[in-house]
Amino acid sequence: MKVTFGVAVYNVSQYLEACVESILCQDGGDFEILIIDDGSTDQSGTICDRYAQKDMRIRVIHQENRGISAVRNRIIEEAEGEWISFIDGDDKIVEDAYRRMEKNLSDSFEMVYFDWQTFVYDHAVSAYTNGSPSVILENNAIVQLAFATLYKGNGVPAFANKTLRSVCAKAYRRSFLIESHLRLAEDLAYGEDILFNLQCLSKCGRVKLIQEPFYLYRQNLNSAVHKYNPGIIKQYTNLSQKLSAYLKTNPFGQDMEKRLNLESITYIMYVLKLDICHKENPKSKADRKKAFDQLMQSRWCINAIENADVTLLAKKDRRAYAVIKKKNFNAVNRFYQRKYWWDRMKRFANKTGISKRLKPLYDQLKRGI
Repeated sequence: MKVTFGVAVYNVSQYLEACVESILCQDGGDFEILIIDDGSTDQSGTICDRYAQKDMRIRVIHQENRGISAVRNRIIEEAEGEWISFIDGDDKIVEDAYRRMEKNLSDSFEMVYFDWQTFVYDHAVSAYTNGSPSVILENNAIVQLAFATLYKGNGVPAFANKTLRSVCAKAYRRSFLIESHLRLAEDLAYGEDILFNLQCLSKCGRVKLIQEPFYLYRQNLNSAVHKYNPGIIKQYTNLSQKLSAYLKTNPFGQDMEKRLNLESITYIMYVLKLDICHKENPKSKADRKKAFDQLMQSRWCINAIENADVTLLAKKDRRAYAVIKKKNFNAVNRFYQRKYWWDRMKRFANKTGISKRLKPLYDQLKRGI
């Protein structure tokens, strides 16, 4: 059983060596490392070539910058393994990842999900486990997994609630992807892996979930999920429309439309957080209010706010939803301005390790000691 570890690389020279070394150190096994350098402008390409010269298991393809979906589609097309496991160039896998794959991959499954861990800088590593033994999913259980792929909140079963929505921390049988003509949407800048996984699950007969950490996800607190992004409205509108169009023809049932409404609520939150109400937005308050009013009047936004089942909203999203649904720009703006500074404080605490050192004190206070 040959596995292709498909590594997506774009300007990650700071972390790339750690990523590749985490794969090379796997104990035995028949695997290849297929690295796609998506037009990096730093030293990433040079690092890739250096590793390819040292180890015959590594293949490197350089291409003009086309985006992460194009990279992953190239991996699907070029892979020589029976199974494909996607890895981002700034992440890693655990030391015995291949051993865990080897004992769990089988032709009777189309996809295998693994547990994962997240780490912030080089400080604490937090484990994410699905809370149940390894399970084989069929029929309605796959639908429940699809629910968790679209939106994680109340009503999602324990076995699916901690699965990573990304294509990472998974293994895909390559023949299944090829024969089912499954590819990632290259015109999506956000959420392309959510749509891809839903499309995969709709065609799966059996999926296996493994309660063993496999993937180490680097939480970069300086990433785009915190920065001002003036193009995010168009991007999330595009994603919401594609998901809506797909779900009208999918076999998951009408309950998936409820999950889409909840997912769309999170898109509204991101638009407000990263664009309209972001502290670094240079536009005047009048222009930002105009953008807010246009967002509130858009069809996908109205549908989400009016039809969202609040009982299914995750607790962390309910307060923001309660403010947003009133459609009062001043109230929403104040909420996200405060949230901006609160998030900055949390990122600083994680970066310096203060949060880790203060956690015992916080736990004591929580217990009333």
